[in-house]
Amino acid sequence: MSRWDDVLRAQSAYPDFEVMEAETGCKSKYSEQKKVDLFAANYKGKQMTATGEIVGLPKGVINLKMFPSTQTMDLSVTMRDPQSTSDLTIGKRVAVTFIVKTAGGCFLPVIGDQGVLE
Repeated sequence: MSRWDDVLRAQSAYPDFEVMEAETGCKSKYSEQKKVDLFAANYKGKQMTATGEIVGLPKGVINLKMFPSTQTMDLSVTMRDPQSTSDLTIGKRVAVTFIVKTAGGCFLPVIGDQGVLE
């Protein structure tokens, strides 16, 4: 990574979901161990904001689809206030800020908690 990349990353308020998926997700070119290491070092426990289409609203949880190629969901976030999802509808685009908890995979979404709608 160049010095410029370091500057750009430092200027970002939160890690980027698309970059995280490119580095640690199903289509990453890295080995499984490298993906685990990158996730632990750069994303787990960090605050992130992601925008996507609501595809599920189990009680107190918001499930989002961000990529057109995804069949189900890319992200599942447990909300800080479970009532914050009560007026939302499937198909609406929303932004949610959350703490990254678990890496996703080819069939499983990224898991987050402490979600707050933007």
